[in-house]
Amino acid sequence: MNQSISAFEAADAQAFRDHSTYPAHRTEAPLFTADSVELRVARSKDDLESAFKLLHDAYVDCGYMEPQQSGMRISFYNALPTTSTLIALHEGVIVGTVSLIRENQIGFPAERVFDLTEIRRVGGAVAEISALAIHARYRKRGSHILFALMKFMFHHARDLFGTRHLVIAVHPTHFPLYESLGFKRLPDTVDSYDFVNGAPAVGGHVDLATVADFIFRRYAHLSGRKNLYDYFYRQRLTRLSCAAETFTADGAPVMSPRLVKYFFAEQTSILRDMGEHVRGVLRSMYRAHGYAGELLW
Repeated sequence: MNQSISAFEAADAQAFRDHSTYPAHRTEAPLFTADSVELRVARSKDDLESAFKLLHDAYVDCGYMEPQQSGMRISFYNALPTTSTLIALHEGVIVGTVSLIRENQIGFPAERVFDLTEIRRVGGAVAEISALAIHARYRKRGSHILFALMKFMFHHARDLFGTRHLVIAVHPTHFPLYESLGFKRLPDTVDSYDFVNGAPAVGGHVDLATVADFIFRRYAHLSGRKNLYDYFYRQRLTRLSCAAETFTADGAPVMSPRLVKYFFAEQTSILRDMGEHVRGVLRSMYRAHGYAGELLW
C-alpha cells in the first residue's frame, strides 16, 4: 500500500465508491460529529430489523445480493448466539451496522474460501468482522460513523470477549481502508465469493495484540482527528450505551426465543432450509439456555 494514503483518505475513497452506486435523488445527511453517534449492541426487534434492512439495501445496491421479500439481509450466522450485531445511531436513527461472528462449531463465512490455519497457529481467539454498512444518506460524511463502529468493534471483540485475531472478507476495492488500520492481506484473491452474490473478495487479518504499535507509528505524530492512535487507544467512546458496556462474554444469546422464531422462521425460511449439521449445532447452543421448547423447528 502507498504509505501516503491515510485511513481518512481510504475511508473517503470507499465512501465515494459506495455513494456512487446510490440514486442521485437521495437527500444529503445532516451534519453531525463523532459525539453525536450513539453505539450499542442490537438486542430489540426494532434494532435488529432496522440493521438487517439497512444491510439489505446496501448489499442490493452494490450487487452483493438479490432483493429479498423480507427486505432484510439475514444469514444463519445471525442466528448463532456467538454473533453480535453492533449499531451506530444518529438522532435515534440507525446509520451504521457491523457484525462480529465469534468462534463457533460451524466456522466463519471467510473460511469457505480463505485458509486461517496460520492465524490459528499463533494462538488466541478468532472472530470475523462481517456485514458492515453505512446508511446511504450518511456515506459522504461517514468517516465518523465508520471509525466509531470500528473502535466499538475492537472494544467489543478484545475487551469483552478476549478476541486476539479479527478476519475479514471484503471486495478488493474496500481493502485499503482496512489496510490503513493495520489489517494484512491474506494470500489469495477469490474471483467469485458466494456469500456476496459472486463478487470478488480478498481476505484480511489483524492481530489485536500488536496492531496498537502499527497505529502508533502511523498516526500518533498527526494532529487533531487524524491522530487515530489517540482516537482508538486514548479517547473514550462517549456515546456507548450502558447496555453495550454491560454485555458480557457469558454466552447468553442476544435474541430471545420469540426473536429467533420471528427472524428465522417467520420472516425468512432459514430454519426450515438449513442442513442437519447446522440445525444440530444451533439446537445444542440454544438448548443450554432453555430455548429448545420455545422454538418450533
